[in-house]
Amino acid sequence: MAENEFKVLVGQDKSTNVDIVFLGFGKKNFETWDTSANENHVTPWPREFLAGDIPKARISAYHYQAEEWKQYQKHAKDLCEKLDKLRQKDTLRHPIVLVAHSLAGLVVAKVLENTSICNDVQGLVFFATPFQEPNGDAPASTLTHIVDAYGHPDGDVMREAQVLKQLPDKVSKSERKVDVAAFVEVECDTALVTEEAIGQTHAKNYRVQSLMADHKDICKFKTKKSYYPIVSRVLREYAKVEEQEPERGSKDGSINAHTVHGGIHKDNKGKVHYINGETGTINFH
Repeated sequence: MAENEFKVLVGQDKSTNVDIVFLGFGKKNFETWDTSANENHVTPWPREFLAGDIPKARISAYHYQAEEWKQYQKHAKDLCEKLDKLRQKDTLRHPIVLVAHSLAGLVVAKVLENTSICNDVQGLVFFATPFQEPNGDAPASTLTHIVDAYGHPDGDVMREAQVLKQLPDKVSKSERKVDVAAFVEVECDTALVTEEAIGQTHAKNYRVQSLMADHKDICKFKTKKSYYPIVSRVLREYAKVEEQEPERGSKDGSINAHTVHGGIHKDNKGKVHYINGETGTINFH
């Protein structure tokens, strides 16, 4: 069995203010995001397209053995360990956006139970991940249809169906606001998740968007002229890092992260004495 792999696609050696992590589903997970028509050369659109649209993002992809899809708890634990190790090198903690295709949503569900990661997740994007049947039940039959199509049947799937059914509600009830988007395939002969209702829930901060594509190609963009602009717009929104307003001053003269003795003078100018003993002047506007 090949070892699971966590790969930084772009942003390893630059200033980063958000982590975007892609989790595919299939025999070759990295090919989930392929833009190339060449079967022997994988060109992931998160690196080719998205890196230019979100220049300060560190974009990564996680590969696991899809035939072991029922071991999603193990995959989630492994991903969290690898992501946490990567983020330990960062000077500041920054938000995370998770992007999952199909049953990789199961891995996301368990990642959100990891305390070292979940508090930093601010956005979730799902491609063709079933959360319920059209009648509102847990998506057992749809899930079975998917694993059969991929050649990974593995007995009863009710437990996994319940995990997916409960995921949006668990996210909506979390203390941290997490935005969720689901892209669902429609009007395609080979579509597996064919109704918006399957990707829809009543959870807050949740949106669903239909794309005319099949289950495997819904998250493949050969050019920026396809459905990529729709997806990119959501990812840019979810990856946004809010700028902190600078502190204008306080009684003890605290400005940003520096302690200033003397505070604000009535003429908006003052002499400041820094902790290292140096002095200077500062203006307030």
